[in-house]
Amino acid sequence: MKRIIFLVLPQLASIANAQTTTQPFHFSVVQSVGTNGADSKNRNYHFSLNLLSGTVNSIKGVEIGALYNQNQGDLTGCQSSGLLNVTKGNVTGYQTAGLTNISGDVKGFQEAGLSNHAQNVNGVQLAGLANTAKEVFGVQLGGLFNKATRLRGYQIGLINISDSIEKGGGIGLVNVYRNGGYREVEVFFADYQHVGLSYKSGVESLYSIVSLGYNSLDTPLFSAGFGIGSLTGLKADWYFKPEIIWYNYLTKDLSFKTATQSTHLRLGIMKRMNKLSLTLYPSVYYANIPKGLEGKLTKTGEFKPFAQNKNGQFGFGLGLGIAFLK
Repeated sequence: MKRIIFLVLPQLASIANAQTTTQPFHFSVVQSVGTNGADSKNRNYHFSLNLLSGTVNSIKGVEIGALYNQNQGDLTGCQSSGLLNVTKGNVTGYQTAGLTNISGDVKGFQEAGLSNHAQNVNGVQLAGLANTAKEVFGVQLGGLFNKATRLRGYQIGLINISDSIEKGGGIGLVNVYRNGGYREVEVFFADYQHVGLSYKSGVESLYSIVSLGYNSLDTPLFSAGFGIGSLTGLKADWYFKPEIIWYNYLTKDLSFKTATQSTHLRLGIMKRMNKLSLTLYPSVYYANIPKGLEGKLTKTGEFKPFAQNKNGQFGFGLGLGIAFLK
């Protein structure tokens, strides 16, 4: 028994020393084929170069892999991979991958071509497709989807979701915030959109607007719009509701060759009545309808513009919205 103990103790001491001492350099071809073999997963390094892939305990410095990097512990510094980074501990610094980053808590910046997945984020997640995390104190920017459990910051993507939001907001086609969120479906009537339907989602301080509508002018026009807005309480159930929205107008043949665009700054005054609201929207707009243009798209609204130059026209608009609040 004593002989076994004397044989085992030096090995345990060696492993403990490897886990607590940071070595300068690690190189591997694939996992377990490198400078420290399979034992590299128990060692800490300042620099790790993985020709294809490699696994170490932790990095305090830089790790580069052509395909795949894996850390059993923490990363402090920079981790870069052509495909995938996995850090089972926490990341302090910068993590970048061609496809996906996976980690514990992040203090810094995660960047991936496809997706980022972390526990808690204090910093920025940037991905071509999706970002997921529990608590986010910072920014998530995803091409399609952002998901958090608790948000104190901003989400920018087509779909943004959080169980709760304390501060900040989302910019996207759909923003779903179960606690602290704001949503409304609005039927809209205006000189520049005779009948329209809008969906607004986010928080009161910052929400996104998606709109579809129809104009029965001399030349009937279909319109689609996207914008952002904000809601500020005045007194009792009255609110100031500024919005900016960009419209694209198409003729009934839906040909983009005959499309035109306008930008409306709307300064709404809203009266809230339980789950309903009524909003009056005076606005000022710019439409890219050049001077002397002939054809179907020479106007987008009923009112005559108050200014015209060679590139476009400026005018006033007026609208009325009836919204169902959620």
